Formats: sequence, C-alpha cells, structure tokens
Amino acid sequence: MDITWNGSYLGVFDATIIKQRYYCNGNWFWDLADGTRCLIRLCKNTQACLIDELKPIFGLDKIGTHTITVGVKLYLLMRSPPPNQKIIHLNEIPFVNEQLVNGVRGIFAFRYLLQANKTNEKCIAIFANENNEIYPLDFDDDIIGKNYKKRGTLSKSLYKKWFEDYKEKISSTLVSLLNLEGKDHSKEYGDLRKKIENVFVRIDPENISMVNIITKRLGAMIDEGMKPE
Repeated sequence: MDITWNGSYLGVFDATIIKQRYYCNGNWFWDLADGTRCLIRLCKNTQACLIDELKPIFGLDKIGTHTITVGVKLYLLMRSPPPNQKIIHLNEIPFVNEQLVNGVRGIFAFRYLLQANKTNEKCIAIFANENNEIYPLDFDDDIIGKNYKKRGTLSKSLYKKWFEDYKEKISSTLVSLLNLEGKDHSKEYGDLRKKIENVFVRIDPENISMVNIITKRLGAMIDEGMKPE
C-alpha cells in the first residue's frame, strides 16, 4: 500500500490493516499497520478526493486524501494534523486578520465555482504553522453540486460577511487565486482546463463530462473578474 496523499484509491483490505482506532475532538482516527495516522470518514464515492486534488490548481492547500475499502465499506482517509493540534473551525474563532480573510475568501470562491454542497464556516478548519501563523484549510469536502443554474451554494449572509463587506467580488477573488491579473487569460484558461481534466481522468474518469460544466463556469467567472471596476 503506497500512501502518498494524492487522492488515489488504495484497494480492498480486511480490518487487520487498522492497528488502532480512536475518537478525538469529534473525529475518528486510524493508526494503520504501516504506521500511518489518518483521519477517516465513511464515504460513497471519490469526489472528496477529486475536490482536494483540484485545490492546488487554484493556489489552495490540499488536505491529502485517499479512498480505501475495508471489508465492504468505502472510507475516505485524510492526512492527519499533528497529534497535539486540535481541529478548530472558522465559526469557533473570535477574530480574523487580513491573511485569514484572504484565505477564507479563496476557499469560498473555489467552493462556489464547484457548487460544493454544505458550504459554510464549519467546512473551514484553522491551523497554525511552525511560526504560529494561522491559516485556513477547506476541511469538509462534499460532493460537487449538479445544478449550475442557481446562483450558487454560498448563502447571502456568508456572501455579505466575506465579500460585500470587503467590497470584493467572488469572481475577482478567483482571478486573484489564479494569479491572472495582467495576463492573457484566454491562454491561461486553456491550461487550467487541461489541469482540471487531468485530475478527473486520474481520480474520477466516470464523471469526466463535468469538466465542461466546471470550465464553462470558470470561464464566465474569469471574464467577470477581469472586468475593470
């Protein structure tokens, strides 16, 4: 078993692969037979891995995931935070700074693009790096929404709090994430489409048709975000 946190499916195993199971701060963890510690959830498909692998294309940190079948159940494995680091969600912290605001807006813009379900402040976890600088991480990847005719999965209250109150558009945030300011975005768009397609081919080839839906929406958001104010 090769755990590289690249979103791949690891295969079918029996329960002996799990050395220890424990519950901590609202999450289940496994210690695997090879010494890997991971946070686990039951899942129905590979879409959480797909979403996680798309994040670096948009300049976002990924969690690091795999799917695995143990017995007859499919599980999502997520790279575990350090043992002494509690997972704190955005709605639980009393303050924000500019760096955190920019990171949160980036995550919401990414989820808006994908129409990811259950988008709220609870889906963002706050971590600290080795310099004790806090940063947000999209930590609750759900399925990609199928209805692209609606405005999006971001509630009006979230939109006002994280975008309108800072005089920022979601599309402008996406352009900043992709570092497209001042560039030929028609060429960049083609490169982005290819990268997105490659992730689908590797993780979820059965849903490759969604590349057209996502990239069409991406193109429209880029065009809107590149317009002068």
